[in-house]
Amino acid sequence: MRCRTPLALLAFLLPWSLFVGCDKEEISDFIAEKTEQVAPKPKPKPVDHGSIELDFAEPVKTGVCRAQLHTFHGRPSSVLQLTSYTEVGEEEFPAVLIRAVVAADSPAALVDQVFPAEIYVMTEGGDLVWHTATDVPVEIRISSFDNGVIAGEVAAGSLVAAGEGPSDVTGRFHGKVN
Repeated sequence: MRCRTPLALLAFLLPWSLFVGCDKEEISDFIAEKTEQVAPKPKPKPVDHGSIELDFAEPVKTGVCRAQLHTFHGRPSSVLQLTSYTEVGEEEFPAVLIRAVVAADSPAALVDQVFPAEIYVMTEGGDLVWHTATDVPVEIRISSFDNGVIAGEVAAGSLVAAGEGPSDVTGRFHGKVN
């Protein structure tokens, strides 16, 4: 019969170990070894913080995608914002901001729709900022909203940067809506 708790093991072994002359360190080592054998440590689940992947002149992939839907009471439109950081001032590079004015008041209402959007990308601190040209947005398509996570793609468009010509952009994203 296997012991299920370290306390039960200690209650059994302590009197026996004193009888045969074991010291406290030997008892502690033995109990620790047996406890690990009886109760293996659970493996933590990996946390998915989402991601934004963009393919253009300087392809980027982020390890975070934070999605927010800003609604305005009494107004027909909202703003969907996707960022590669959780707080302004805590950006890591590459840093991405995608913003679209949408006609929906919930993330679920965005699914299977295409929206014009602005994109801003900084690949490294102090480097060029790639962005959508003035009055020439990219198209984003929302493909799903499930368990609080929104997913979609950058379907068509181009980005420009100072001194750089336009670069076609495509990509995908998924992130938890806050």
